[in-house]
Formats: sequence, C-alpha cells, structure tokens
Amino acid sequence: MQIRDRFLDYLKGVSIYLVAIGHCFNQEDYEHPYLAMFSMPLFMAISGYFFYPSVEKVNVKDYIIKKFFRLYLPSLVWGTIGAFIMILFKMYTSKSIDGFYILHLVFVGLWFLTTLFILQVIGALIHKCFYKLPYVLLCWLLVWLIVCFTPNVFVLKYVEAMLPFFVLGFVWKRMKKDIPVFVGLISIIVFYVVSRFFFWSDTMYSMDVDCFSFSYLKSTILRLVAGLSGIISVLWLVRLLYRFCVRYIKTLEGVVVYIGTVTLPIYALHQKFLIPLRFLPFELPLSIRLTLLPLIIVALSIVFYLLLSKVRLLRMILFGEK
Repeated sequence: MQIRDRFLDYLKGVSIYLVAIGHCFNQEDYEHPYLAMFSMPLFMAISGYFFYPSVEKVNVKDYIIKKFFRLYLPSLVWGTIGAFIMILFKMYTSKSIDGFYILHLVFVGLWFLTTLFILQVIGALIHKCFYKLPYVLLCWLLVWLIVCFTPNVFVLKYVEAMLPFFVLGFVWKRMKKDIPVFVGLISIIVFYVVSRFFFWSDTMYSMDVDCFSFSYLKSTILRLVAGLSGIISVLWLVRLLYRFCVRYIKTLEGVVVYIGTVTLPIYALHQKFLIPLRFLPFELPLSIRLTLLPLIIVALSIVFYLLLSKVRLLRMILFGEK
C-alpha cells in the first residue's frame, strides 16, 4: 500500500510538471497541441481516483464544506488577486474596464480548482443516493448530457470537458488493476493517430459551443479519445519510469514524490513566474521553454509556497491547507 501511495504522488509530480511545460510555451502556435490533449485530463483523472476514498469518510454536508475550503476558497482568492492585477493594468494602459469580465475572473478563479470543486459536489450528491457502479455511471452520463446542452456560462465548458476524465479516475480506482503492456502500447499508437487530426480548435479552450454542429461533435470525440489514450499511455509509461527510479535513482524518485504532494500550490503559483517573460525584448528558445524554464518555475513555486505557508492564514486561503 505504501508503494502504491508513493507511485500516485510520483504520478502527480510528473503530471504537474507536464502542466508547467505546457504553460511555458504557447501551444496554440503549434499545429498539434500534444500536451493540451492529455495533461489536464490526466490531472482530473487523478483527482477522480482520490474522490471515493475521501467522500466515504464523511457525510455529504461536511464533505462539501471541506472541499469548499480546500478548493474553491483558494480559487476565489487567486481569482480576486488576478482581477485586481487586471484592473491595475487596465488603469495603467488607460483601457476600459469590463465589469462582467472582472467578475468572471473572480468567481472562476483558477478554473481547474473551480471545476474540480463542482464535480466533487455533484459526485458527493450522487454518492449519497447511489453506490452501485452502473447506477453511478448512469447518473454521471445524465449530468454530462445536461451540461453539454446547457449554455456556456461560468465554467460549464470546463465541466463538460473534464467530467468524463473525473469519472474515469474513480472507475480506475474501483478496478484497481495495472495496465497491461499491450494496452499501453495500443494507447500510444491510438494517441499518435488521433494527434494527427487534433488541433488547437479541438481543445476545451477553443472548442465550438454549438452542441448541434459537426465541429462540436468532432472535437468532443477527438478530445475524449485523445484524453483517454493519453492518460493510459502516461500511466503505463510513468509506472515504468517509477520502477526504474525506485531501483536506480532513488533521490530523483523522492524529489518527484515530494513535488506530487504540493501540486495545488505549484498549480496556483507557477504561471505567475511566467509573467515577466512577456516583457523580454526577445523570445526564449523552444529548447529552454521545454527543459530549463519548467524546472525553474516549479522550483520557484515550491520556494514561494514554503515562504507563504509559514503564515497560517495565507496557507489556508491561498492553498486550502489547515
């Protein structure tokens, strides 16, 4: 059990590092946004994996309150900070301030945390009524269809895009099976084939919101297949990498496992260190953005997290920790 727990932290560490890499260069500028195809779905699947063990420990009301302080409060606070910075920037550049956009920044906050909070609230309510997997999956399918046909407001498009992978996570938890070699290899092949047809317009950040259009259907199918095959591929490859590190590079395994225990602070902080790059008079080479830069921003995020977390109030409202 202890080895499995360390592997999951190791997996989270690799996942947040992939997210950092994705934010270090503009994937929209490239024909096929490989990281956008699976990085956030992978993170959502990991969150789904931990869902049922946590929701079963407390009643629904206490669970929702706990997740509000753990997820949505930090999202609100970071959203407020982002909105304040945006207002200052608009004032400095003498541009008009869109009140609705500012409110959107505040209440959406860190979109992944807000989306995860909504999914966990829905999941807790479903869990209160059903436990058998077929009924649970049927409820989730119904919720997904409702969201698909609901106007795109707040974070609903992210909920729509991430919900299948959240469900995949807790199904994976219930199955409790390692990925066979042939499944891992097939997933890599499927991911590569799908990537040939996957463009930035197919991502959840730029997808068509008209649920009756062909492009919407195409993007939805591509996103689901790409996300699923990418998640399975990464799970299989990271398992091999983890076993190699445990055997031969124990120090690296320990570092990645530690990173996996502080993924929320890294997610909240790491993009802030990319802001100064916008003011550089030159563009950093892609090789730097894929290697050195992610290492630097992850390291800086951990350092600032350790400094900020010394203040109990900041630790609670910024990172959802007691």
